[in-house]
Amino acid sequence: MNREGRDKDSFFTLTRDDIKEETLPDLKKNTLQIFLSMLVFVTFISTQIWMDRRAIGRHESTFNIQQSRQIMVGREAMEDRLRSLISRLSSLTNTSLPQAIKMDATDFIKERLSLMVHANEDVAAVLLKLKDGTGWEYSYNRLISPGPAALRKAREAMALGMDDRSRKASPIRVDTVDIVDRHPIMVITFDIFSGHGEPQGHMVVALDLLPAIDRYVVPLRGGAHGWAYLVDEGGKILYHQFPSLIGSSASSFLTGDGEAIDTMMRHPSGEGSLYENYGSGQDRKLVAWDTLRILNRKLLLVLSTPEEDVDAIVQEDRTLRFLLGLMLLSSLSLSFLWVADRRHRAKLRESEARYQTIIDDQFELVSRFDTDGRFSFVNDAYCGFFGFKREDVLGKPLGSVRDSRYARISMELFKSISTENPFNFNEERISMPDGSTRYLSWSNRGIFDEKGKLVEIQGVARDITDRKEVELALQEETLQLENLHSIVQKLTSAGSKSELIRSLIESLTEEMDYRSAFVSLRSGDDEGSELFSSGDRKRPHVKTEDQAVTTEHPLVLQREDRLTQLSVPVTFKGRKLGVLSVLSVVEPKEREIKKISILSDHLAGLLVLLEVMDKRTREALIDPLTDIWNRRYILKHLESENNRIKRYGEKASLAIIDLGEFKLVNDLYGHEAGDETLKKIASVLKESIRICDMVARYGGDEFLVYLPNTSPKQAEVVLSRASQMVAIRDFPHPVALDYGIAGFPDDGETIEEIIKVADDRMYAAKARRKQKI
Repeated sequence: MNREGRDKDSFFTLTRDDIKEETLPDLKKNTLQIFLSMLVFVTFISTQIWMDRRAIGRHESTFNIQQSRQIMVGREAMEDRLRSLISRLSSLTNTSLPQAIKMDATDFIKERLSLMVHANEDVAAVLLKLKDGTGWEYSYNRLISPGPAALRKAREAMALGMDDRSRKASPIRVDTVDIVDRHPIMVITFDIFSGHGEPQGHMVVALDLLPAIDRYVVPLRGGAHGWAYLVDEGGKILYHQFPSLIGSSASSFLTGDGEAIDTMMRHPSGEGSLYENYGSGQDRKLVAWDTLRILNRKLLLVLSTPEEDVDAIVQEDRTLRFLLGLMLLSSLSLSFLWVADRRHRAKLRESEARYQTIIDDQFELVSRFDTDGRFSFVNDAYCGFFGFKREDVLGKPLGSVRDSRYARISMELFKSISTENPFNFNEERISMPDGSTRYLSWSNRGIFDEKGKLVEIQGVARDITDRKEVELALQEETLQLENLHSIVQKLTSAGSKSELIRSLIESLTEEMDYRSAFVSLRSGDDEGSELFSSGDRKRPHVKTEDQAVTTEHPLVLQREDRLTQLSVPVTFKGRKLGVLSVLSVVEPKEREIKKISILSDHLAGLLVLLEVMDKRTREALIDPLTDIWNRRYILKHLESENNRIKRYGEKASLAIIDLGEFKLVNDLYGHEAGDETLKKIASVLKESIRICDMVARYGGDEFLVYLPNTSPKQAEVVLSRASQMVAIRDFPHPVALDYGIAGFPDDGETIEEIIKVADDRMYAAKARRKQKI
């Protein structure tokens, strides 16, 4: 066969002109690229090291500043507590008042001391000695207070104080600060003077510092693994997180940077780096300290932080910087690759016309047509795909081989090809003889002669069935996701738990077309549960919470009536809230299980969100101390009630209650006893009123009671009963209910007017009670 015959029969023909010699790689350019890459890498590592050093210094400084602020707040709070207690004890040593009213000074001081000692857990022991030989000893035994041992310390201080030669100039002074039964005890001596300034004796009080330490020192933490401890002037540890170190010398393990305990004592406060060595090697710690001053004594409050806490934050910064640097290096590498790719594409563009139909398309479905639409060439892949023989196709029109619709579309595409638009594309859907569906992507290209005249059209088809099925599946998935998104939006707009679950069940049964849907939720911390299900559908048997889904994966249960039950757990961060189940006539696929799991996760999150919102709403409306309505809510409610009463012509009563003698409770027993009294009064008022009535804390020791459909006379009966209940209850100090009652709408048009009337009547009642007393 000659050359012309071979060219006519075979489309795949190569000549020597089609092959070009490749050039050798440029050695200088490659060397330069390697050098630049190494330079970028070294720069990156150096920058990391420099930024690590900067980060360590910055975070150490930040930690020191934070610790200094933290320890300053703890020190001030502890000083205020101890100074307040010492001031109150000092006021008892002034005996001018008992002498003026001709009372025994010792009995007066003992009575006041008894009240104060019972109200303060800081007082461990009290010792009173007068020059006339009278005296009084008291040790207060609590679980946290070593009373007898502290009393022995007080006796030692009293023996020294009764000796006039050893008495110091200061009338109030700290004699010792020592550890008694692992409790830091501060012994304070008070000189007692008469009304004319003559010394009458001494009072020694042993204060237990542990309650103040538990409240103000223990909460102090230097980072995640740090601790706080207390040191006296001699460097002895009064309190430490490790009990074995209490009583030992802090200077034995605090060293480094020239800072010692005596140096720290000379500075009011400070911060820096010390070494703490407990016998297991040196662990560097960042330390902040502050000086606690009580009368003539100074104590050192120390807060230490392990360096590992700072390293944890530095490690986070290092990881972030490494990722950023890696992204930079990747960007540079991609830039080099992009430049190289552009150059390579420029070289390939020269031979693209010669190689494209041979190299790129030889494994695809290739066909060629003349300008009349007759076949001039088909490859083996084309014939094998459609089941044709080559001799039955060549020279025949396209419409006689393929269906007329495809032939019409293809001829329109062939006519649109020109030198300005040399190619076009289209997709074809084909029903195969075996019943399957295939998809082809056609690329039609025009072949022109030297004058630019169209001589042939080449069509190259690729089988895109797999890709098309994926696209169709993605489209279906997108539609399902949109449906899922609309359901989630509907759930998000629900305002309560029942509305949320009802909306979810309606979406599952109506929009997603399940046979039935139901939700079983825990009622609380108990083992009970509450069930929500579709009302008009068949309600299947539902397993209880402890029998239902116990794993994190969905559980499919087959039913006897040929229905399939799909149950998934409703959990939020490991917390089991219940079970979401659906009933389907067919066994659900993996996609259906995934959708139900997504809805279950959203349901769990929304249920927890509703719980948090209910809790925040309650906190905004309820007084935290007495657990009754607060002032803001009761005033807002009274406004709406006033409008309702005016509209329907009803009546109601409002009472303002003030606690008589409440100030004495705070003065004699402390604010904790006052808070407990307010709680008991609120409990009595709630017991005295009806369910429809309301009681609220108006402010301080004042309460508001609102009684709808109640006249002032009827309200007087309710308040009188409450006063009787208060009179028989056990309080630290007797209190009385002074109240005034105003009626709606007889005593005013607005809430302010009604409250003022009730307030005036309350003060009048208080005045009458005091006159009787």
